[in-house]
Amino acid sequence: MNENRTICFYDLETTGLSVAFDQILRFAAIRTDLALEELERVEVDIKLRPDIIPSAGALIINRLSLNDVLIGDSEYEGICKIHELLNRPGTISAGYNSLTYDNALLRYGFYRNFLDPYLHEWHNLCGKMDILPIVAYYYLFRPTALKWPGDDIAGKLRLENLIPLNRLTDGMAHHAMSDVEATVELSRRLKSHDPELWEKLTSSFNKDWDRSYMLDLPIFRINASRVCSLGAMVRIQFGYDKNLIAPVILLGDHTEYSNQQYWLRLDIKDFSSTIKSSSDTGKLGWSKVKRKLGAPDFIVPIDDNVKAMLGDERVNIMDNNLEWIKNNEKLFYEISNEIIQKTYPERTGLDLDASLYTSGFFNDAEKEIMNEFQNNSVPEKINQINNLPDDRMKMLGLRILGRNYPEMLDEDLKQEFESTFNNSDSNTDISGKKKTSLDDLVKQIEDWRQKELDNDQKNILLQLEKYYAR
Repeated sequence: MNENRTICFYDLETTGLSVAFDQILRFAAIRTDLALEELERVEVDIKLRPDIIPSAGALIINRLSLNDVLIGDSEYEGICKIHELLNRPGTISAGYNSLTYDNALLRYGFYRNFLDPYLHEWHNLCGKMDILPIVAYYYLFRPTALKWPGDDIAGKLRLENLIPLNRLTDGMAHHAMSDVEATVELSRRLKSHDPELWEKLTSSFNKDWDRSYMLDLPIFRINASRVCSLGAMVRIQFGYDKNLIAPVILLGDHTEYSNQQYWLRLDIKDFSSTIKSSSDTGKLGWSKVKRKLGAPDFIVPIDDNVKAMLGDERVNIMDNNLEWIKNNEKLFYEISNEIIQKTYPERTGLDLDASLYTSGFFNDAEKEIMNEFQNNSVPEKINQINNLPDDRMKMLGLRILGRNYPEMLDEDLKQEFESTFNNSDSNTDISGKKKTSLDDLVKQIEDWRQKELDNDQKNILLQLEKYYAR
């Protein structure tokens, strides 16, 4: 990595699990140099938006009372601070399991607040990184780097399970800054144990480096003219019963979606009894694996050590499937093409907040509007949005004003703000789910009361119940 770069380790506490509809309540970060020496600490508290009903579970797990979440910056002000932190030149934003959830939540937060949702991932030597897949790699191939929970512990590589065993921090688990401290210390232990491996794995989050590494993988020759990359993929989702690793063969890059590859697992189904024609592609199910360049599920050559991790049964299925591919090269080619050419159906009924991936990138004219908005005073922001044509920029702008500066709006603008929630057919996110409703919260409170809770957690539920009963 470039020596002038820094790593901004961060963690979020949020109102729930919807990346499109939930909001950040707490952002904590520690910036380090590449030697993992601390340079600065930052915390941003964001108050609960009036249009959001939080998940009871999110507040209980993070031990956030209503008093905690009703103070802080407005969402717009807080998100602007976070955007600036992550977009400082040379910043690599890093979290624990952050590419699965946190980074997506940041993208949506930036998007609905007139900020470029992707800039922090590539511009001015910025980038992103996730420590969890690195931990998974060390768990398999450098097992003496850390102490690991036993097989009786569900989700053994979760941060809260690694913290006490390895004494990573004295802070409370699920507290944002404590989790960041633990992630930094965890990274130091891994880097110290094998500096060369740390450098290799962290470099994999660069798309160009990752693609170059993919080209060096062993190949499987199907015939005289066609070869495919072959290896074993390390992925948490494969499960601990499978040792987080599975043999895979590359089908190819997706023809429409950039930076996406599709791989086929070779250890789940016996292809000879499953696939008779290209119409059987749907039967492959979980055998298909999407991998994004620069957001790596690490892939390694299949040597004797890896075969021992796979076990004899899965190695035999793999060998049989590779033989089937050789004997059915035309059918394999047809299946590969079908998988890498398949596109998602057009999404309808999306709420404005959930339209990040369907409305396209902000164009130059829209970016000018965003830049002007950021530099304007609140009265100037109101005037600017008032004069915009009726498009997504005006609707996004109205939501920013209504959520963050309601006391500054006249009755007409308040009505316009309210109307932005009535223009979608079903107000869903990209997966078809709706925002948390008051009925959802009531049900969650009832469910949580059936569990063993301490007094602080019981008080959180009581506060929620009273606040939303008004």
